[in-house]
Amino acid sequence: MPLTAQPDIADRLWDLSHRFKARMRDGLAAETPGLPPFQAKALSAIGRMPGVQPSQLVEHSGRDKAQVARVLKDLEDQGLITRTAHASDRRTHCLSLTQTGEQLFTRLQDNRARVASQMMRGLTAEEQRLIADMLERMAGNLSGEHSQG
Repeated sequence: MPLTAQPDIADRLWDLSHRFKARMRDGLAAETPGLPPFQAKALSAIGRMPGVQPSQLVEHSGRDKAQVARVLKDLEDQGLITRTAHASDRRTHCLSLTQTGEQLFTRLQDNRARVASQMMRGLTAEEQRLIADMLERMAGNLSGEHSQG
């Protein structure tokens, strides 16, 4: 007989996610006024995954192609990213940060580290590892990566 999930776990995860995002937005507003959250998210994804393709950002972000295309154009117009032709598929591009984009990415990552550190305050390294492992398994359960059982 499968275990029944505690009903408040989903609520607690939602609350934690909401609070984390709110702190991130506060830091974003202070560090980079005028940079919309989705632009910051796209820039951060490109910084963490150099050479990422626009289609991968669509999948990663959960946004539609048109939204991602607009954000990429905005980031490119601001001189934060560049597009280069994909080595084996000329129909697509690989995205990377410019030097200015790298500097902004570093500031965004510093903000993320501050918020994450605040969130994890008081937890041991082992507790943090266990949480990370459990969250990965839970995400896998919802994405179909793990079999039922």
